[in-house]
Amino acid sequence: VESTRMSASEQRLSWFFRITAMLLIPAAGAVVLPFAWMNAIHEALGMGTLPDLPLVAYLMRSLSALYAGLGVFCWILSRDVKRYLPLLAWSVPMCLAFSVTLIVIDVLAEMPIWWTSMEAPFVLGWTFLLWRLVRRVRTSEPGA
Repeated sequence: VESTRMSASEQRLSWFFRITAMLLIPAAGAVVLPFAWMNAIHEALGMGTLPDLPLVAYLMRSLSALYAGLGVFCWILSRDVKRYLPLLAWSVPMCLAFSVTLIVIDVLAEMPIWWTSMEAPFVLGWTFLLWRLVRRVRTSEPGA
């Protein structure tokens, strides 16, 4: 009889996704955030006045909804990392490509250097940690 108990490496990967989910799900609040508040945050970040245009509001709200949805997805994955391991392993190169793409977008969009210098290490570090945790689960499997 196979045990349904998670190994230590599976538990670490599970917690990694739960923490990620807890960071992403609150983005749902920005979907309904009043535009004046969005503008105040934008100005507080030193980025000037936020353009009050339908496309800007749409992109901000839809991206927030996407992040929140991704958070729910991460929570679901965290509940059975062994079952979803092939998907998690596939997500590593996808996340690396996404990380590099974000850096390129930051540069092309002329984001402030403080933004890129915070975002780039965070997303690359998150991707590296994902890779390490997935690799540890894969190598701890019998027959690996």
